[in-house]
Parts: sequence; C-alpha cells; structure tokens
Amino acid sequence: MKKLHEFSKAFLGCAIFSAVVIAAGITGFFVKGINWGLDFQPGLIEEVRIASPAMSLSYSGSAKVDAELSATGFDLVITGVGEKETKSFAFGQYSTISALADALKSVEGISAEVLSSGDADCYSIFTNSAVSAVLGKEPYFLYVPDAASTVTVEDVRTAVTSAAVQVKELGSETERSFQVRAKISGDEVSSQELQRKITGDIQNKFGKDKVAIVRTDFVGSTFSSDLAWKS
Repeated sequence: MKKLHEFSKAFLGCAIFSAVVIAAGITGFFVKGINWGLDFQPGLIEEVRIASPAMSLSYSGSAKVDAELSATGFDLVITGVGEKETKSFAFGQYSTISALADALKSVEGISAEVLSSGDADCYSIFTNSAVSAVLGKEPYFLYVPDAASTVTVEDVRTAVTSAAVQVKELGSETERSFQVRAKISGDEVSSQELQRKITGDIQNKFGKDKVAIVRTDFVGSTFSSDLAWKS
C-alpha cells in the first residue's frame, strides 16, 4: 500500500515566492553586479596622524640635503658639493628631541628648532610623507605622538567632506593614527585630486602643520578585484 504525503496548503504559494526571489537575485546580479563596498573597490588608502610638530629643520647652504628617518636614527645625506656625505645621528646616542636638535645644529647650514616635547623619546619620531624630505628654507617638521591629544575618529570623519569615505582609528592611545579610505575612478588625475581634497579637508580642520600623512596607497582595479574574489 502506497503511503501518501500531505503537503501544506501554503506549499504552492511559498514555492512561487521563492522562485520569484531567486529570479530577482539572479537578474540583479547580472544587471547591477555585486556591491563590494569600499574595501573591495579601487581607491585611496591614507594613514594620517594628528600632532603638533616637535622640531623644525631648515637648510641655508648650497648643497642638497635629504633627511632620512629610520627606526634607529636620523640621517642627513649631503650631495651636490664634493663627494656624497652622510651625517648619522643614532637615537641611542641622541635620545631626546632636544639632544637631537643640538646635534643637528653642528651640521653647517642646518637650523634645528625645538617647538614642543623637547624631552620626548626620539624613537617615536615620525614625519609627513606627503612633503619633500629635501631640506631648504621652508621648515621640515619632525613629529612625536601627542599623548594629550583628544582628537577622535569622529572628529576626522566630520572633517572629510568627500563622498564615499570611510575613517577608522588605528593603534593605541599613545600611537593613534587614522585610516581614510575613499573610492576613486581609477585615473591618475582624479586620484591625485581626491588625495589633495582629503588632505586639505583634514588640514583645514586641525591645522596644516599638525597633519602628518604617514602612508598613502592607491589600490588599483585589478588588485581590488582579486581581493574581492579571494575574500
């Protein structure tokens, strides 16, 4: 004797509804594609730190002097007059901002002025990667983390007026930085314009000399697509 299975009276309606939902999803996939969000789209990734400059450097000589910061010291690479010469200042020997400034002044043509945090540890120095490291008459700033800073991720987020921008906080309270992500169209001109606009927005909010761009990356369309499909 065959056993009969009774189906719910709502089965037909549910089946039709499910078919409609699946069809709509397939249609949307082919028509609009997948919205990967900013994490998986070509764009700009910029890491920003907000702090007052600790030291100002300038150079008045005829040579070319490049400032180079490493994890263990600060170098001045002098070229253009005679043989290339590198003046090295190890943080193990010059441990504070004041001590480093005094040592840098010994180089002919170099002016080093302590602006704040003279007792700060030199191992915590960072610079603004968005400006040239070739010293000249314009001040070149060295920064240290500002432990008393009250800047929050919301402050940075409200400063950036560009569309399709995400901001998140990185690091601890004493090493705080902010990551700004923005979608770009992919061409070089628009990328540079967007970078200038975002940096300008943040500088207008906190002051030009208090904004240091630690790192800038441009994620291309090919890389972002690979990242999306591998995630």
